[in-house]
This record gives sequence, C-alpha cells and structure tokens, in this order.
Amino acid sequence: MNRQNKILISSVNKSLKKIFFLYLLLHICIANGQTYNIILSDKSLLIGLQKFKENDLLSAIKNCTEAIKYDSLNWKAYLYKANSENLLKKHDHAIIDYNKVIEMNSFIPDPYRGRGNVFLEIGKYALAIEDYNKAILLDSTKIGPYYGRGNCYSNLKKYSQAIIDYSKAIKLSSQYFDAYYMRGMAYFDLKDYRRSIGDFNKYFQLGGKGKTATLVKGIAFLFLIDINKNDSSVDSSIVFLNYFLKRDSVSRLDAYTFLGMAYASKLDSINARISFKKVITSKDTLNFSEAYFQWGLLEYKLGHFQTSLDFHKLSQKFIKTESAYFYCELSKCYVQLGDTLQALKIIELAINNDSSYLDAYSLRIDCLNAHRSKNINLLTSDCNSIIKFSRKRTKLAKAYYIMYAIKTEKKDNKSAMDYLNKAIEVNPEEPFLYTFRGAIFFENHKKNQAESDIEKALLLGSKYWQTYYLKAIIDASNNYQKEACLNLRRAQELGAKIDTYFFDLICGEKPIPMLSLKKIKITMEYSYPSTW
Repeated sequence: MNRQNKILISSVNKSLKKIFFLYLLLHICIANGQTYNIILSDKSLLIGLQKFKENDLLSAIKNCTEAIKYDSLNWKAYLYKANSENLLKKHDHAIIDYNKVIEMNSFIPDPYRGRGNVFLEIGKYALAIEDYNKAILLDSTKIGPYYGRGNCYSNLKKYSQAIIDYSKAIKLSSQYFDAYYMRGMAYFDLKDYRRSIGDFNKYFQLGGKGKTATLVKGIAFLFLIDINKNDSSVDSSIVFLNYFLKRDSVSRLDAYTFLGMAYASKLDSINARISFKKVITSKDTLNFSEAYFQWGLLEYKLGHFQTSLDFHKLSQKFIKTESAYFYCELSKCYVQLGDTLQALKIIELAINNDSSYLDAYSLRIDCLNAHRSKNINLLTSDCNSIIKFSRKRTKLAKAYYIMYAIKTEKKDNKSAMDYLNKAIEVNPEEPFLYTFRGAIFFENHKKNQAESDIEKALLLGSKYWQTYYLKAIIDASNNYQKEACLNLRRAQELGAKIDTYFFDLICGEKPIPMLSLKKIKITMEYSYPSTW
C-alpha cells in the first residue's frame, strides 16, 4: 500500500471516529434531556399530590397537567388529575384520564375504582359495578370498591347484595363508620329495624355525626313498636326524633309527622296533635297529606270517627292517593259511623286498586257480616283469597271460621267442622275457637271433648263470656252447682245476657233438676272477636 492510500485511510478513520463521537454525544444529550424531563415531571407530580392532600384540587390538576407535559407516560399524574376532576364533578374529563391510566397500566386497581366512583356519581350503576369488580379482582384487600359497589346495589334497591358488600368493607376495617351507616340504611329498607338500629349505634360510637342517621334511627325505633309491643321502642323513637329536630327543625318537617306517630302510639294525644300541627301550619304542603292522614288515625283510635274521616279527606286534598291502605282506613270510619254501604263501596276501590291487599278482603268480610249480607259467594271468595295468600294467623283463623259458618248454613256439617279445626290449627292460641268448638261438641253429646276444649280456652286466659257460660252448663251437668254459679256470674260480668229462669236454675238454692238442664239449648251467636 503506498503512502497516499495510507493517508487517505487514516483520514477516513478519523472522520468516522468524529461522526461516531458526535452520534454518541447526541444520544447522551437526548437521554439527559429525557431524564431531565422525567425529573421535572416527577417534581410537578409531587407538588400536585401535596395540593391534592390539601384539597386544593384546581392546583392539583394544574401541577399534574404540567407533569404530563414533561412526561406523557407518567400514569400517576393522569391518575391524580382524574381523582381531582372527579371530586370537582368534572366527570367527563375524569373518565378520559382514567382511561389513559388503564391504557398505560391495566394491572392496578386504582383507575378502575376511580372510574367506578365516577359512574356511581352519574348514576351509571352497571358500569360502576363492572369497574368495581375489576378493582376487587386485582386487589381484594381494599375497602373502596366494596363500599362503592354496595352503594350501587343500594341505589338499585338490591339491599341484600348491598349489605354483603358493606359487611366485607367493615370486615376489612371495623372503624369504617360510613359502611355502618350505609348498611344501617339498607337494613332499614329491608325493614330489619333491629339490625338497622345496631349499625346506627356503631356509626355514632365511631364518631359519625350525620343528622340523617339520627332521624332514621328514630323512625326505626318507631317501626319497631309493632314488633316489641311495648313502650321502650316508642320512648327511644321520641328521644331520637326530638334530638334530630333540635338540630334541624327546618329541612325535614316530616320528622314532626314521625314524632306525632310516636306520640300517637302512646295515645299521647296532646303531644301528637302538637307535632302534626307543626307540619300543617308550615308552608311545606308536600308533608300536609301524611300529617293529616296520621292525625286521622290518631282520632280513630280515640273514638272520634267523624274527625278521623274529615282528616283523611283533607289528606287527599294535598296529595291524592289511591292506595288500598288509605281506602281501607277511610272505610273503617264509615263502618264506625254506621254507613256500611259506603264502606263497602270504598273497599271495592281498594280491591280494584290492589287485588293483593288482603286486609281489604278481611275488612269487606266484616262489613258484609255487619250488614247481615247474604252474599255468600262474595264472602266465600274473600275468605278463599285470604286462605290462599295470607300468612297472618288471626286473618287465616277468621277466614276458616267464616267458612265454617257458611258451610254450617248450607248444612254441610263435615266440611264445617273441618274448617273450624283448621282455624284452631293455624291459631291455636285463640280461646274463642276452642269455646265455639266446645259448644258444638256439647250439643252433639260429646261432653268429654267439650270439657277439654273449654279447659284449653280457660288456660289461654279467655275473656269471652261464652267460655264461662258453657263452663257453667258443663259444671251444672256434672252436679258442680257452686262452680256452675260462679262461672255463670263471671259470664254475666263479661257481658252475657242471661234470662232469669236459667240464672235461678243454676244459682238457686235447690239442686239443679237434670231434666230441666237437658231442655236448655246452647246457642252460640255467630260472631268473632274484634281483634280479628
């Protein structure tokens, strides 16, 4: 190789080295620039996080946006920007940013939970549940997705499923009082008032201060009255409702209606009327209807049937309702005022409005009996409806008992006795039924069975004169004259109208002539207890 070629090769090599050095230097500069941008991005993100913690959400968004400007792959900046936007109700922007996070990192639960919160907020519960499911699948140790999904189910009125999720949230953190509050509300909506009250108690113990919880707890105690059958629930209801009203007597006037209901259940008519009057003298006409209606129920309990009727009619003036319950309460007033035909017309409206409302059939049975109606087909139809659908023992017993009377009138004695036995089977604690069956046994010369039924009625604490009247006859037939007289006097005290001849026969000084006793026919008037 000659000298000239060597110089040329050397020159080329030097040029190549310079080019490689420049190329390497360029890449180093680019890398340093990127590193510098990442550093700037992280710095902006840290400031954004601090602003987020301080609840300065607009500044948080500004700093997170700056972080994204320096590094478009900074998914944490997108995440906290989305979180801030969600809290500021900028839902569309939040969804876009959560989508960005999921595109960059789909294996973390945070963006799914955050997007689920947005969907919950805007009422897209199915989409929210889908996102919460994904968040739970990625990490089942976080409270948020369970709580959020529970709220979705609550809004969808799927309270049992909501309770399951709230319970999981509570299991993960027993100090999470919001979960107790929401579970208490779900239990309330399921009419499980005891559990509802228990959760509200825990909510307050853990530091919850929500006024609504106080109100709902008071209402829950009020609704427990029918279950407890004592005054303890009423007193608790009054305490909590009054406590709520001391804190807020403006935004929830319906609390006065509930307070009136609590006082009414104790027949404290003075305080009940004061509470109802608070509502109807306000300007909030939305609550007038319920206040007048509940006031009407109080007046009915007090025996003021015309006043009760007037208040029920006033309740219709503000919010017209066609509920079967309302019609039935209205018809009860007409029954007590002696207008059975009008009562029957209104009950017809109740049944037409809600054919599954069994109390309407029971009330119509009472009306038909009070009106001495011979509409056996309608009576039979109403009884069969109650027998088919009711789960209340007293209602079933009444229906079976009336069917017994109908079959007796048709001389179908076997079917009649079957119905009476069924009445006793479904309500074995009702002494009236044993008394009635005992009378039938005695009339059919089955004295031992009659005695057995009367003894059962007495053991159950019977307060019916018929029980003591029949016991007196049985005692007399057994030559227990003293006991017979005592029982006859007890029957009189309870309202029995006993003719002089029969009274003298049993309670006279002379021994009871058996022949005269056998001539006495036991007649049990067709009736049934008012408690049915």
